[in-house]
Amino acid sequence: MNILIPDSWLKEHLKTKANAKQISYHLSLCSQSVEKTTKIGDDSVYEIEITTNRPDCLSVYGIARELTAILPRFGIKTHLKKLTLKEIPKPVKKLPLKVKINKNNLCPRFTALIFDNITIKPSPKIVRERLEKSGIRALNNVVDISNYLMLELGQPMHTFDYDKIKKAKMILRESVAGEKIVTLDSQKRLLPKGTIIIEDGEKRIIDLCGIMGGQNSEVDQKTKRVLLFVQTYNPAKIRLTCQTLGFRTEAAQRFEKGIDPEGVIPAMKKAVGMFEKLVGAKVANQLIDIYPNPPRPKTITLSETKLNQVMGIKINLSEAKNILESLGFISNPKPQASNLVVTVPHWRQEDVSIPEDLIEEVARIYGYHNLPSMLPKGEIPQSLESESFYWEEQIKKALKFWGFVETVNYSMVSADLLKKTGFDPKKCLKIANPLSEDLVFMRPSLIPSLLEVIAKNLKQEIKIFELANIYLSQGNNKLPEEKLMLAAAITGKKFYHAKGIVEAILEELGIKNKPVGNIAEINGRVTIFELDFGKLTKEATKLKKYQPLPKYPPIIEDLAFVVPEKTPVGELIQLIKSISSIIQSVKLIDSHQQTRTFRITYQSLKKTLNDKEVKKIRDVIIKKVEESFSAHLKTG
Repeated sequence: MNILIPDSWLKEHLKTKANAKQISYHLSLCSQSVEKTTKIGDDSVYEIEITTNRPDCLSVYGIARELTAILPRFGIKTHLKKLTLKEIPKPVKKLPLKVKINKNNLCPRFTALIFDNITIKPSPKIVRERLEKSGIRALNNVVDISNYLMLELGQPMHTFDYDKIKKAKMILRESVAGEKIVTLDSQKRLLPKGTIIIEDGEKRIIDLCGIMGGQNSEVDQKTKRVLLFVQTYNPAKIRLTCQTLGFRTEAAQRFEKGIDPEGVIPAMKKAVGMFEKLVGAKVANQLIDIYPNPPRPKTITLSETKLNQVMGIKINLSEAKNILESLGFISNPKPQASNLVVTVPHWRQEDVSIPEDLIEEVARIYGYHNLPSMLPKGEIPQSLESESFYWEEQIKKALKFWGFVETVNYSMVSADLLKKTGFDPKKCLKIANPLSEDLVFMRPSLIPSLLEVIAKNLKQEIKIFELANIYLSQGNNKLPEEKLMLAAAITGKKFYHAKGIVEAILEELGIKNKPVGNIAEINGRVTIFELDFGKLTKEATKLKKYQPLPKYPPIIEDLAFVVPEKTPVGELIQLIKSISSIIQSVKLIDSHQQTRTFRITYQSLKKTLNDKEVKKIRDVIIKKVEESFSAHLKTG
């Protein structure tokens, strides 16, 4: 996630003489990457990419806290200014508000405060400019406060018109299937089951928690009393809802990465000061703070041996201690001088858990650029080649030389494509949150994708293949079966050409007489085949059999038999081959109506055959085929 931070706002929390170029360079070197710096008037705006594991950096103050540890390592004096927080005053009047949370794990910490005497007006120029430089449109003094503090402290918050909350009652719960809400952007949204929502005393849904408020409780020009929410939510729930709805906001991006519950009260105190200063508001109730399970402080033991082993250099524990303390960790030496016991600061509770995490913190502030660069020594590790990868490369090369082009298609297909190619969508795996209507089902075969490619390129002759997984349903609550398949398609009436390709693949793999797939011709326009690549590689062998070229020439002839319908050609070929050891090969070369033409190769390894010897074998072939398959030789 990228955030925008004006240098002027950063310097409000950071006392330093570092210029924008120095801040960009050193922050990128030791922490979060500054993608670019944009000059706006006399100010500079940093665009910073924040890694997913560091939600504590998704704010102006979080970046200032990082720079407090980083800049002194480069000889630049820096001091983090203390936040100015307004203590929450006792309310002059007490407006009622009943709050119920159905499950504590939905909302680890919930705070709410009511403000009276609200006057809606534009925010001061400095607030508007900072919001706009940070990529957020200024609206009014009340809404701007919540956005301003989200950017400054990383704590999203939401404002409601208190008088629009029926019966002054709020119930935080999970949605049931079919419930809807009209959000602040005027969009009606069908909520997936399990979405965190808030309903009021008349069971109206007034908040899509952590993402966007409801239009029925929004602050407008007539608002006189405001309810401010500052809380944390279950990150997995927020992320799942965003993915399902295909809808994500600035607040949601922070909530789904995890919000520090200990940062809630400082944010609320800062909000109180801004409401009094910018709005002229008065606190109108006791602070509601529901916090049933505060996290316990986390301690980690770090040994000097482990530190040096992972770092790859000798570094004193005292230096590691100084680095960790500059980042907000509290480290206390154990009685043994070779260990540190480190307490993790509350804003890093979810990110730091094991000694290696502490070592990473030491290493990045010490500077990866300061670690020695050494080439590996010793023998190069020899990895065993994957049999599957080997055969994949062999078959891809072979198909390329046979004139095929490889295609790479989505693993998802539409219901319409499945129906057109003879598959029942109800028996296929349906995606819960599809990217589009064309990518709804996991494909049970590669054939639909190849046919779709051909349909879009009908004006040219095509020979394409794909080697990829298909996905077969195994029933409810079971993972699908993934099968690696090889499929190819050739335009035109090319059944025997495709059959020859399959036979060549099997020959390349050294496979004989094993059913591994299907081949078919579609309306005389496309020939397709699909093979189970898992079965192919299981039966494949790299061993090749070689024999010297025969000294004596072969005799080759074609015999055409008229056979009954549904005669098994494979069995007929096996019968012919079994008649004599002189018969080296039998191939089906033509099929028309009920006539099958076979090309037979006669060859002796001991002498040159004459017509008389071949005739004897031919007569036996004709007799056996007529007796076994009720066929007769076609003449004339």
